[in-house]
Amino acid sequence: MAKTIHKKPYLLKSEAREKERARILNMNASEIMAGVPSGNSMRGQMREILLQVKKHGGYSIFWVTDNSKRAGAATDLVDAGIIGEKSDANYPWCSMRILKT
Repeated sequence: MAKTIHKKPYLLKSEAREKERARILNMNASEIMAGVPSGNSMRGQMREILLQVKKHGGYSIFWVTDNSKRAGAATDLVDAGIIGEKSDANYPWCSMRILKT
């Protein structure tokens, strides 16, 4: 819902963030990894996770929860069905694979 201040419409930060999240989660893995997004952005965090999964076949639970943005991005990728867990995961390693390429 857009608000108006001094006759200029704008989105609240949470609304803009949610809109960007929905747009990114409609992409597949290769679209998320395309280009070089900022490492601190939501897309940058998702790209970092996808590169880790592609290179190493997963990630450590300690690495993914090292910062809250990365943890949230990993949760979003799993919930969107872009990455999925393999059955051979042993704590603390999360064995993952890319489902939507």
